Amino acid sequence: MEKKIKTTIQRFLLINIGLFVMEVVVLKYFGYIRRSNFAYYEPYTWSEILVLIPKILIFSSAVSLIICFYFLNIERQIIKTNKLNQDKLSEKEKKGGDSKIILIHGNHKCRICGFHNKYLPWGEDGEKPNFELCPCCGVQFGKEDITLESIQKYRKEWLKKFYIMLE
Repeated sequence: MEKKIKTTIQRFLLINIGLFVMEVVVLKYFGYIRRSNFAYYEPYTWSEILVLIPKILIFSSAVSLIICFYFLNIERQIIKTNKLNQDKLSEKEKKGGDSKIILIHGNHKCRICGFHNKYLPWGEDGEKPNFELCPCCGVQFGKEDITLESIQKYRKEWLKKFYIMLE
């Protein structure tokens, strides 16, 4: 939990600093448009920017908070769905599980992580793999996801790596 708080604070600070610097650069080099007979850009001076720093900090902090909460929400949803998938897997294992793989024709999803691919990992008929790599979990279709046991093994390894990455 401490690592998660630490990474969230680091993420907030990095986003905040990035937004602040970007705002100052935009004000200094692009300025604002003067609305008169001719629209032209007039950059701010450093003394004008110093006066605006509190407003810039409030703006960048607010936007950084929104972005961080958005990322946290996405991480929570990913963890929740992965736990649900892991619970379903463990229930099947307790019941004895199926040793057969259900083939769904025209399925675009990875058998390990459920990532929706643009192409069909197992071809139109669901039996001929294209041996591509999944962009999400890195499984090679037709090599590491042939049997149910290999799918379960690779999924457990991927979930362990994924949870370590989130912490």
